[in-house]
Amino acid sequence: NIDLEDMTNFDLSKVHLGNSTSKWEDVLAFYNTWEGFSSCLSFAWVDVYHFDDIREAPSRRIRRLMEDDNKKKRKGAKKERVGEVCALLRFVKKRDPRVKNQ
Repeated sequence: NIDLEDMTNFDLSKVHLGNSTSKWEDVLAFYNTWEGFSSCLSFAWVDVYHFDDIREAPSRRIRRLMEDDNKKKRKGAKKERVGEVCALLRFVKKRDPRVKNQ
């Protein structure tokens, strides 16, 4: 379920939230990195039409329409997930005393 073409988040494992004594540069690097979050999951589980359904489509046109519907569903699910992660990040950042002190 990982889309290798969308694996742009290699930096996420290199930054850490830190602790109350972390340098401001490290805190800023953490938030800046996570603000650029993009999921690399394929979101195939939200597909309306599965592989067998598409393969058995009566025509090429119908098959493409089915694939387009799946693509729209996946894009919507990905956008929702990225929005959830960004909302969590904003929630944490707003309450982080290290950010408030800057």
